[in-house]
Amino acid sequence: MGDIYLKYRLNLKTGFFRSEVYTLMINVDSIKLVPEHGKVEEVIPISFTKIKTISISEGFSEEIEIRTENDIYVGTFYKSQDISEAVKFFNMILGKRFVYS
Repeated sequence: MGDIYLKYRLNLKTGFFRSEVYTLMINVDSIKLVPEHGKVEEVIPISFTKIKTISISEGFSEEIEIRTENDIYVGTFYKSQDISEAVKFFNMILGKRFVYS
């Protein structure tokens, strides 16, 4: 995995009515979901080859959904962040596997 290209803070849903603060780290070939207050073994690395879709929805809060073959990760971006670079990057890397609405 290469150098970190982009970083965003988000609230990742981790259970029924539960979320935790994670950092979404994006590089050229993968993403990582890193818990703010967690252990190294709780880091979730995901290669772009394993991603079925990534969706970002605008609204009251910008939501991201990452679907792999086995898992679905859903979270909301912190409000003060400009995610336009992430939108451009995901569109370039994932093409039709990325949806922004």
